[in-house]
Amino acid sequence: MTQPLIVDPDELNAASTILGKAAGAIPVTPPKLSVPGADPLSTAIALGALKVEEPMVALPGIKGNAAAVAQNIGTAAQKYASTDESLAAKLERHRFPTDEQAQSDHKRNFSGDKPGTSPDAATSHAQKTVPGPYQDDPPYPNGAQATMIPDAKPIPLQDDPPGFAAIPAGPQREQNWRDYLNGLGPDGTRRVLPGTAPAALPNPEAVQDPGLRALGAAGRQQGVSYAWGGNQSAAGPTRGTLAGDPPGGGAHIYADDQRTGFDCGGLVRFSVAEATGNDPFQGRRDGSFPGTDRLDASAHLAPVTGGLFGAAVTEYAQPGDVLIFGDSGHQAFSGSDTHHTGLYVGNGVIINAPSSGSPVRIDPLIGWADEPTDILRIQ
Repeated sequence: MTQPLIVDPDELNAASTILGKAAGAIPVTPPKLSVPGADPLSTAIALGALKVEEPMVALPGIKGNAAAVAQNIGTAAQKYASTDESLAAKLERHRFPTDEQAQSDHKRNFSGDKPGTSPDAATSHAQKTVPGPYQDDPPYPNGAQATMIPDAKPIPLQDDPPGFAAIPAGPQREQNWRDYLNGLGPDGTRRVLPGTAPAALPNPEAVQDPGLRALGAAGRQQGVSYAWGGNQSAAGPTRGTLAGDPPGGGAHIYADDQRTGFDCGGLVRFSVAEATGNDPFQGRRDGSFPGTDRLDASAHLAPVTGGLFGAAVTEYAQPGDVLIFGDSGHQAFSGSDTHHTGLYVGNGVIINAPSSGSPVRIDPLIGWADEPTDILRIQ
């Protein structure tokens, strides 16, 4: 498999400095070798000196070329550094709206919480088994009717990832999905920048891997409204509440007690239960905890590694892993001091129920880069 090119501007700068110093040590004018005397020995030495001097004539050209290469390497380092900063700025500009923006957009566009177009328009899988909010989805076992966010733009679900050959269900299809979700093409080369959302998600019925199935189950919920406290059932969305939300908070602004949807833990709970048949709110220890704390101490999620920050998360997380975001001082997998969760999609993005007034959607992971993050794998 071809590995992606990784360029470190600091290493380029160091190479430029070393080569520049080496070029500076080359003399501008080659030294002349003088051998006194006309005896046969001196004559022989003089002839030998000429052979030594002859290649030294090229030293000024070598010095100039080395200095030019050193300068070019330094210029390249500056361009790579500038490109990195530019890409980082673009990613930041293309992040999903802040809570304030989402609230403003929602106030402008909200028109009655009616279901939108099915996100599965591109699906090739005829038989659905995982419940969803759209007209052709199976009903939720708990009988819920989900509140929908108008103008949500769900990513479609497909049997095979875009750009990959359509093949029967099995290990190779699942590997294709992992590669695709991690931003790679069929030839193994990088096709999109980290932090870019995929153009499709796997149909949960088209894969067997529990992580990929959970991603598909969550993907089918795109467009469902966030509901504060909407984590009361593993069998579908539940009515929200105002309890625990301060006056003027998001749940009050959007009347979450009048919405049926998922909070962040509720979405993960439902998706994992659909993928495995197990309720991940069953903990490794007894007690009554908030939804994210329950997941951090789940008996059905295997700890991978915890307390990570930023890009380190993407080095260990696989598509379909559960990510738990902790408060400052959070101890990994302790089941305490956590505040948000989502399913890792791959390539630096997650699918989550983000906040009041927002739909289930995909967001860039960079939004939680400074928060200690635990990675758990679905069993």
